[in-house]
Amino acid sequence: GSALLALSFDTPVIAAKNGSMIDLQKRIGANWVHLFRETLTSNDLEGAIEWAFDVRSRRAQLDGSDWPSIPHRTCGFYQRL
Repeated sequence: GSALLALSFDTPVIAAKNGSMIDLQKRIGANWVHLFRETLTSNDLEGAIEWAFDVRSRRAQLDGSDWPSIPHRTCGFYQRL
């Protein structure tokens, strides 16, 4: 939820590489979601900060993540189950 909130304000996300964040990166793009493995190191953080400043010139594409779309997608998911 906090990652989507950040993206809705066109703020890039730096997160641990796990299931939900991997999915988010696939959906939104690696230019908005930067993932690190296991422990965040100073090198990871330094690279992520440089990366984040580069991303800020564009807007996050959150198609399908807006409030009117979410209930329809959720209901469709449950119907498919």
